[in-house]
Amino acid sequence: MSISINIAASRINGVAPLAVFFDATATTLSGSYLDATFLWDFDNTNVDPSALYKVGSGFVIGHVFPNPGTYTVSLTVWDSAGQTATSTVQVTVSAFSGTTYYVALSGSDSNDGLSMAHPLLTANYAIGTIAYYAGPNTQILFRNGDTFYTPFNNCNGRPGPVIISNYIDPGSPSNVLPTIYSTEVDGAWQVLLIGNDWRIMNLKVRSGGDTISDPRYPGGIQTSNTTINSLIYRIVESYLGADGGPVIYGRYNAVVECDISRCDGGGYSSPAGGSVNDSNFIIGNYVHDMDHGNQHAFRLQTGSKFFFGFNNIDHAYDNFNSVTIQGNTDQIVIYKNIINGELSFQPQNLNSAAEYVHHCVADSNLLIGRTEAGYERQQALAVVAKDIVIRNNIIYNYNFGIGIDKDSVVGPSARVKVYHNTVITGVTDSNCAFSDVDTTCIDVEFYNNILLDVGIDDGSSIDFLQMRNGDILDGASDYNIMYGSGWNPATVQLFPSETLAAWVSATGNDTHSSIVDPLLVSTNVASTNLAKLQSSSPAIGTGKFVGNLLDYYQAVRSGVTSIGATEEVTTVIVPRSLCKRFAKRK
Repeated sequence: MSISINIAASRINGVAPLAVFFDATATTLSGSYLDATFLWDFDNTNVDPSALYKVGSGFVIGHVFPNPGTYTVSLTVWDSAGQTATSTVQVTVSAFSGTTYYVALSGSDSNDGLSMAHPLLTANYAIGTIAYYAGPNTQILFRNGDTFYTPFNNCNGRPGPVIISNYIDPGSPSNVLPTIYSTEVDGAWQVLLIGNDWRIMNLKVRSGGDTISDPRYPGGIQTSNTTINSLIYRIVESYLGADGGPVIYGRYNAVVECDISRCDGGGYSSPAGGSVNDSNFIIGNYVHDMDHGNQHAFRLQTGSKFFFGFNNIDHAYDNFNSVTIQGNTDQIVIYKNIINGELSFQPQNLNSAAEYVHHCVADSNLLIGRTEAGYERQQALAVVAKDIVIRNNIIYNYNFGIGIDKDSVVGPSARVKVYHNTVITGVTDSNCAFSDVDTTCIDVEFYNNILLDVGIDDGSSIDFLQMRNGDILDGASDYNIMYGSGWNPATVQLFPSETLAAWVSATGNDTHSSIVDPLLVSTNVASTNLAKLQSSSPAIGTGKFVGNLLDYYQAVRSGVTSIGATEEVTTVIVPRSLCKRFAKRK
C-alpha cells in the first residue's frame, strides 16, 4: 500500500493572527498512523522568517500564523514500511479590516472610543457591550501601562473575528502590557468567556490580590464547550484560581505562547454534558512558580485530537502529575515539551469505565526529575492506557523512567511501544529503572533505547526492565544499550533478577542489546548537546528500523537507524530553542 496523504485543515483563510488545526489521521499508509512519522513545515517558502514553531511533528497538530501572507504548508509522511510521500496545502492570512476601539484610564465610556484621543474607560463596557454587540470585524485595544477592573464578561457564542489586545499611546508611552483584573470570589469561573473566532492577546490577566486561597475563583480566560476557532495568545496570567491558566473547550481553539505563574492551577480542558472537546492545541506556553501544589500544570479530562507541544512546565508539584491525559481520551500528541515532573496517560479516577485513554504519542520531550527534598524524583512517564507510542524522549534524574500498569476496569495497558528513548540517571542517587512494567500488560515493546548511569554505582540498584507481579514480559525487547562506568557486565542484574546474558537465554529477548558506553556528547541537562551521540558512538547505525524517522532534535534519521533519542546529528531541521519563554514580559 502506497501512502495517500489526507490533510484536513480547520480553515485555510482568516484574519491574523490565525490559529489553524491540522488533522492527518485519515492518511492511508502501511501500518498505523501511531507508528508513522508526520513532519510539518508551516511556511516552507519562508514568508514569515520570524514566526515560531514553524516545524513540528504529529498526526494532529496546530499552528498560529501571526502575520498576513499566503503560506504553503507541507506535510511529509514516513510509514512503518519505510515509504514516504509529501503533500501541501495553502493558507491565506489577511490583515484585520474593521472597526478599532481604544480603551484608556484617561478615557470615558461616553466617548466613541474610535481614536486614541477619545478612548473608552472601562473594560466592562468595552468588552461586555462594544465587543459583545458590535459583532464581527471589531478590535478592542487597551492602553499599555493601564490597569482595568472588570467583573465577569460572558461573550459566549458571539461571532468574530474579534481581536482584544493592546496599544502604545504616543502621548503616554509604555512597554508594560495592560492589566485586566477581577476581584470576584465565587461569582464567576473566569474573568472572560470568549466568543467564536476571537483572539485575546498581549494582556495581563489576574485576580485582585497577590495570593491565592480558597475559594479558588476567579480563573482567567476561557472558551466554552461550543466555542470554535478562537485563540488565547501571548497572555500573562497570574494570581488566579484553580482554573487560573487558560482553559479551552470546544473545537479548533488554541492557547499559544502564554506565561502562567502564581496560579492555583495551570490550565485544563474538559467537556461538560457530552459536548464537543476536540481538535484543540496548546503550544509554546511557560508555566512556572505556581503557588500551590494541589493541581496539575495541564489536565485534559476527556477529549480527542489534541496537540500539546513546545511548552515549558518549569514548576510543577509531585503530588499531582505535571501534565496528565485522562478520561475517555484519544488521538493525543505530546511533542517537544520540557516537563519538570510526571507526564501521564492514565485514569484520574481508578477503576472507572469513563477513564479509557488510547491512541496517543509522547514524542521528543525532555522530562526532568525534581531533586528537592520531599519530591523523591518519582516517575517520568506513567501509562495505564492502550495503543501508546513513547519515542525520542530524554528522561533525566528519575527513580522510574516509564511505568506501564493496569486498571481493574479498563484493564492492563496494551500495545505500548517504547522506542528511541534515552534515560540518564541522576548524579546524586543512581537508583533507577528504565521501565517498570506490570506483567499483565499486553504487547509491550522496547527497541532502540539507552539507559546511562552517570553516577559512581555498581549497578545493584539499576534496572533496565523491572517487572511486577511476575517476571514474564508480554511483548519484545531488543537493540537496547545500557551502561554504567562502575558496572560489571557479567554480574549486573538489569532484568528481573537476571543478568543480560541470563535474560537473553531465558526469554530470547535483547539478543542484539549490549552493555557498552553509548558515548554521549553531553549528559548536562542544560546543554544544547544533551544526549547527542559522539561520532564514535556504538549506538550509531546499530538500531532496528521501527518507522521513527525523526529524532529528538528534529533531524531525519538515516536508513540504518541509531539507538537512543538522537541520531548522529549532521543536519538539524530547526535550530531553534525547545520552548520560548516569556519571563521577560512586563
